[in-house]
Amino acid sequence: MRVFLFVIAAVAAVVLGVFIFVPAERAAVATTPSKDSAAAQKDLPASSVLRINPRSTPAAPASPVKSAPVASADVAQLRQRKDWAQLHARLSSGPQTPEALYIQAEIYSRCAKRPPPANAAGSSPQAEAQEKFIASLKGDPNGEQRIIAYEKTKADPCEGLALGEFSKERLAQMIAAAATAGDPRAQSWQLSRQIEGTYYDAQPRPQGYAVSDEQMESIRRLLASGDPGVIVDLQGILSSTLQDGNLRMGPNNDRVDSNAMAAALTLVACDLGAQCGPDSQRLLMQCAMQGHCAANNLYDYTYFYESSPFQAQLMEQYRQALLQMANSHDFSGLLLVHEPTTPGMSYIRGGRRGP
Repeated sequence: MRVFLFVIAAVAAVVLGVFIFVPAERAAVATTPSKDSAAAQKDLPASSVLRINPRSTPAAPASPVKSAPVASADVAQLRQRKDWAQLHARLSSGPQTPEALYIQAEIYSRCAKRPPPANAAGSSPQAEAQEKFIASLKGDPNGEQRIIAYEKTKADPCEGLALGEFSKERLAQMIAAAATAGDPRAQSWQLSRQIEGTYYDAQPRPQGYAVSDEQMESIRRLLASGDPGVIVDLQGILSSTLQDGNLRMGPNNDRVDSNAMAAALTLVACDLGAQCGPDSQRLLMQCAMQGHCAANNLYDYTYFYESSPFQAQLMEQYRQALLQMANSHDFSGLLLVHEPTTPGMSYIRGGRRGP
């Protein structure tokens, strides 16, 4: 009996020892995340890009902008490219407010009849061009979606307008009238035309845009308006090479990467109210012409189709910094530093006009 009790006690001691020591260690491993597992939850390997599916996130990310101006019904109609003839008739016969003057200039810029380029080949009628386009998509898995996008890009917001022959002088007068009246979109349009015009008129062409300290101060002031049209007009200048200096931004005043800046400004314009959904012109054109149809908004398109992972991370840093400036209506953190630029490197982007 004593032997039996001793055996039971010995077995119990062994079991208890196993319970105390072995499971305790295993439990610690199971319940306490290691440094490696914590890092794995925070960071992803570069190969993670292979698992990205833009179709899985149809909604655009929520905008962190707190103080973007609410677009008026007239500006919304302009950006949506709907019935510009009716919009123009209403504005031209009503009070000539700064906004009304600006919208009329936009419509004139897009809808006045322009002569074809001297060396342009004869263009096919729209029906014939569409037939050729459809024929070129034979066997394309996105063919139906691309055709729908193509048809939407051909919708003409200028239908019913008769504004006569286009005149550069008249357009300049219309922009000046709206800018003088105080419309920030017209002022940024005018400023971008001045800076870009100086570059394109110079012979030989300089290495980059010439931006004075006074012009840079105007750029900061206009950006602080929070209007996406201002972003669109100044985007080309702010993401191009400058003649005698660099843009710097961030806590360490790092030099701005032009490609990441261009993409960041695209998304900032979206955050501020630009048309960036599935029916935006840029998204429709990329789907129709390039077959890039998986993205449902310009956020996904920019991250997935246009940016490397490195560029996407840098672009997001710029976007957040610019949005912080937009929320505070203070772009003093965007610096123009007069210093040597990288020799042999030049990126020139023109402004992308319009809604």
